[in-house]
Amino acid sequence: MFASILIAVFIYSPILAGVAQATPASDPSTVLEVYVAQRVMLFAVLAFPILLLGAILGSAIAGRILLSDELRKELERLRAETREWHELLERTAKAQLPKTGEDRKEEEKKPGETISGGGKDEPKIPP
Repeated sequence: MFASILIAVFIYSPILAGVAQATPASDPSTVLEVYVAQRVMLFAVLAFPILLLGAILGSAIAGRILLSDELRKELERLRAETREWHELLERTAKAQLPKTGEDRKEEEKKPGETISGGGKDEPKIPP
């Protein structure tokens, strides 16, 4: 209620202060109606995008910060599962990467099992 009164005073303040210009050919009630309509439209055009953005951002921030306990536990469980998957993927990627010079020297010391059992150029079966 108090905010509505302050908004009305703000809209009418130029008229109340006597600085609003009126055309001499029109009566004061028409000038007041036009002036108020202009200010209301200007307020709606300027305030609506800001209010909408504030509502969207406020909802997003509140949803991110103020999570329920169930949702927080579910997110932690999903994060832990994702970490496990990443660790598994890293281990498998390391196992499938080509060997470096030092790894090849160690591998040559230990003869590995090949698919056909014979040649050097044939791929080795991973353990």
